[in-house]
Amino acid sequence: LLNAHKLGAQSLTNLVLESSNQNIRQDAQQLLQSTFQHQKMIWDYMNQKGYYQVEMAPQQEITKARQQIGMQ
Repeated sequence: LLNAHKLGAQSLTNLVLESSNQNIRQDAQQLLQSTFQHQKMIWDYMNQKGYYQVEMAPQQEITKARQQIGMQ
């Protein structure tokens, strides 16, 4: 289910980036936002149940990554 949402988000992102029709672009953006929210709910559930555990990154690694993408 989570992978299906990831694939859907990827497809919608491509549609937003490549659409020349403003109405289609806006609709796709709204669907993409909804997909992000639903994916987060699924991920939270899976993480809570222990299906999808993530190790927290050290603050130094987070700072380094943010600097690399220009988000100081």
